[in-house]
Amino acid sequence: MRHDPHALLYLVVRRMLDPAAPFSRNQNFEAYNDALVRRARRIAGILRRVTHSVGMLEAHGHRLSALRRTAQGEIVLGMQEADARVEHTLNAAQWEILLEQPDVASLLTGEIQRLEGKTRLEAQAVMDASAQP
Repeated sequence: MRHDPHALLYLVVRRMLDPAAPFSRNQNFEAYNDALVRRARRIAGILRRVTHSVGMLEAHGHRLSALRRTAQGEIVLGMQEADARVEHTLNAAQWEILLEQPDVASLLTGEIQRLEGKTRLEAQAVMDASAQP
């Protein structure tokens, strides 16, 4: 059995992003001193910013301008905002966590449909394929 060294890290990230069980700094003060928890906190912050940007797609008429995979296997999400172009780069595990949020997955599916002229099922397949290394 192969051990995934990042499994615990992303378990902590998921816990930090779970609105039903907030990972309070006050209640988990000692844990916040741990290097793994500090790293998870940075990743959770990145995913919150991406979630916010995706939410802006619908709320303010911003558009997804690109969804591509880099040579290193990272997923790049490009968004055209009112006065700037924003890019978010995520690894496959981060992309998977992002898509676990139904609202985000739905908005991205709709944007991929618009961007690439795909059906909803084809757009879902694009998102699923993006998570595969």
